[in-house]
Amino acid sequence: MEIENNGFANLKLKDVLVNGFKAEKVELGVSRSNHMIAGGGLDEDRYITFHKLSELEIQPVLPLDEQRKLYQKGDKKIIKHYGLRVFGNEVPKTLNIKYTYLGIPYSLEVDVTES
Repeated sequence: MEIENNGFANLKLKDVLVNGFKAEKVELGVSRSNHMIAGGGLDEDRYITFHKLSELEIQPVLPLDEQRKLYQKGDKKIIKHYGLRVFGNEVPKTLNIKYTYLGIPYSLEVDVTES
């Protein structure tokens, strides 16, 4: 699942619940390529890495003109996409993402069955 930070400060992920329960394992994926953290081929892209939720903060989305410049240059140093990868025996229907933004705790529930 792709994640975007549309704010102006970094956000810190704290926990992710799947269908209301603690997931077996959740990783934060970061892509330094044009490949989004969704679908297949993630492990084959050497510019996509996976981390513990607390290991990295999610930076604000870059303005479109900056994104275009990075894509055109083929820059592989700057993180372009963030996403979650969830492991477990249950088919995810909802994800409850707990995070802090400017030190304030928030929770976002996402229906992952919607397309």
